[in-house]
Formats: sequence, structure tokens, C-alpha cells
Amino acid sequence: MHRMPHPLAGRVDLHATPRRRLRRALACGVALSAAFLASPPALAGQPALRIGIIAPLTGASADFGISVQQGAQLAVDEINAAGGAMGRPLELVVKDDRGDPATGRAAASELVTESHVDATIGFCNTGVALKAIDVFESHRQLLIVPCAQGTAIARRAR
Repeated sequence: MHRMPHPLAGRVDLHATPRRRLRRALACGVALSAAFLASPPALAGQPALRIGIIAPLTGASADFGISVQQGAQLAVDEINAAGGAMGRPLELVVKDDRGDPATGRAAASELVTESHVDATIGFCNTGVALKAIDVFESHRQLLIVPCAQGTAIARRAR
């Protein structure tokens, strides 16, 4: 009997661990954001583009959240070393949602209304994202959700 190879064999690591897939997804999201924002070297004295990070840095999902934070910090360091984005340095504003919907919503509100971030990368848990996503919608803020992937989130993104 002849077995057909998987259509993505050789192009995708079909045996990647969830953590590796998460890191790849985050790196891809940050790289796409950086490519979108890329520009000539930063000008002295320009205000930083503030990027919010909301992730579970403590609690049961902390392994995902720490990967998100570390990946974002690595990308920011590389972008700033290359002259920034749109002529401005990037700055991360990090909040721990602890994997808790109420804490995530409070963090989202704080990033948008008090920290005045320009965009946010956030949420590793679908329930946390769903509780907070309307904060970003009501303030017309860019939100990139790199790893929470529940069907309800995908439907909201349409």
C-alpha cells in the first residue's frame, strides 16, 4: 500500500511542541509588525512607540506568557538597535494578566487609558482575551493576539 505524504511535509515542522509553535507565532507577529513599522534610522529626541504586552507571566499559563514577553523584548531590542521604527524607538509596557479574565481586562484598560500605548500584543488564554477585547475595540486600538485561538476570538476578528 502506498502512503501519500502529508501535504505540508518538508515545509512545516509537524511535530513541533506547543511552546515552539507559540514562539514561532509570536516571532512572526512581531516580525510582521516590525516590517510594517520599519523605517530609516531613528531620529534623536523622537518619542517612543509604546507597545503593550498583556500575558500570563504568573500562574498556570506562565510558560506561554514568559515566551511572549521574551520574544517581544528580543524583537524590540533588535529593532531599536537597527534605528527604531518609523524613526522612533520602541518601548514595551508589560502587564501580567495571570490567566485571569478580570485581571486581563483591568490590564487592558490600564494600557489604553493610563499608559497610552500605541498598540498591544496580548493574550494567551481565550477567556481572558474575550473579556478584554472590547476595551481595544472601543478605543480603536490595534490588538495583536498571537496565541489565544478560540473560535470566539476568530469570529470577532472578521
